[in-house]
Amino acid sequence: MTTAAALCKHRSVSLHQAILYCFSLAVIFVVSLYTFVPCNVRQLRRDHETHIKWRSSVVVALASMGIAIYPWLFCDDGNIWYRYIGINASRNSPKAVLHAAMLYLGSLTFHWLHFYHYARILQMEEMRSRNSTLKSSVTVSTKLLLLPKPQYMIISVNRLWIKPSKESLQSFLKDETYRWTILRNLLIAPISEEVIFRACMIVPLLSSSENDNDTLKLSPTQICWIAPLFFGVAHLHHFYEQYRQLPAVQRTKQAISQLIVGLLFQLTYTILFGAYASHLFIRTGSLLAVIFVHIFCNYMGLPEVSFASPTSGLHCYRWLLWCAYFMGIALFIKGFNSSWVFPDESVLPSLLLRGVAII
Repeated sequence: MTTAAALCKHRSVSLHQAILYCFSLAVIFVVSLYTFVPCNVRQLRRDHETHIKWRSSVVVALASMGIAIYPWLFCDDGNIWYRYIGINASRNSPKAVLHAAMLYLGSLTFHWLHFYHYARILQMEEMRSRNSTLKSSVTVSTKLLLLPKPQYMIISVNRLWIKPSKESLQSFLKDETYRWTILRNLLIAPISEEVIFRACMIVPLLSSSENDNDTLKLSPTQICWIAPLFFGVAHLHHFYEQYRQLPAVQRTKQAISQLIVGLLFQLTYTILFGAYASHLFIRTGSLLAVIFVHIFCNYMGLPEVSFASPTSGLHCYRWLLWCAYFMGIALFIKGFNSSWVFPDESVLPSLLLRGVAII
């Protein structure tokens, strides 16, 4: 049986106040990493386990504080305030991950072709070995076969995926640095960043307006592109970190130019991902869905395009892989209009409009 429960009456703030609030959160996020992490720890490399532990503690504390003060800042009455920051029983998480996975269709195809091509090579090498031991006049073909036998595919998957996965698991259990690097990239960073830069920012921006007539009120589309700017600002300190770690003799103009190019690339990537994550959060109202997508994208990394190089073993499949990438992009774009992936009505604007949650 479903019943309606009153959400908290979300407090509207001016557009300038909302932007100042979001900017302050981003600044506090960065400043805290330098204020609350001891100086001797900051001198360690970024991937040192002690450095990761300190930074993780700081961002987890900030995320927890952001959730704790949210109802105090933005709720006048009511007790179902947590729906505004995406804490609900939504089942959109698997669908959201599948939608994001469309962008990686080329990368997923690349990995499958890696198994397939290696299996073909294994079978060809065994045929060559047999051919060299044959003393008869029978000639055995040593060309790559189009369809390798199943046993060679099994060997390929075992060597290229299962065995490395087992080694990675062993390293996770035994190597503290590796363990904390994985936890940071696939758990701590996605959760804390989505809480701070999506859950705590999106609804205040959605509910803001310049006056009672809703002048200068931001549309959901505008918020999807504005909110990631704060996310991007919070990553600017990576430039300083990389510059600080360069020995003085290596701080040349060329090195600095390379750092700037890297910074611009990272800024572009974080803004694009932030725009998608903001759209996903507004449409589904699910913090869990955004976190899972963030984890998946961190795990997959940047799209794999090494096959474009003539020296790549998979260069012969380049047209198939390019087609897979373009097909994935097309499916990803089409997915925005799919009622299977996204609700027909955006959840967060609906919550702000009606102020009622179905529980």
